[in-house]
Amino acid sequence: MTLFLKIADRLALAGAIIAGTCLCLLVVLDSAEIILRSFFSSSLSFVVEYNGYLLAMAFLGGTARTFREDGHIRVNMLIQQLPPPAARVLDIGCTIVGFGLSVYLCIAMCRLAYGSYAHDTLSFFPSRTPLAYPQAAVSVTLAILAVAVLARLVRLLANDEPAGAAITGEDGI
Repeated sequence: MTLFLKIADRLALAGAIIAGTCLCLLVVLDSAEIILRSFFSSSLSFVVEYNGYLLAMAFLGGTARTFREDGHIRVNMLIQQLPPPAARVLDIGCTIVGFGLSVYLCIAMCRLAYGSYAHDTLSFFPSRTPLAYPQAAVSVTLAILAVAVLARLVRLLANDEPAGAAITGEDGI
């Protein structure tokens, strides 16, 4: 179990690195586009398209780490009104639902990527990017999220850390 949790934490960190890298690439592409349009009356035809892919990767890539660090917005009004055992059961139940949803989204995105690959689907933008590649990349970030939610469930069931506890960073992550 400890090995799984360490792997899940490392994957969450990798997702955060992916998200940060995508955000940096967004800044570079947008800056290049602004400079080219302002000073050279030119444009990079692929920027709008690739910004969309990068934004999806940045958004989803960081969710696992944010989930691990309890950084997502939670409405604790109900949990605070419940006795601790009932709050724990509710937290476990919501985590199970979250795991199911993240697995469903991951499978759906994998199927979409596979369908795009099988049918050689290209984007409608001038770059004609094969859509299977960015869709597969988003599938990876969704898989990382599913692993992070499963890790939270394992921790909750094992009482490894209190519900809603933030990562301490003591394990080097």
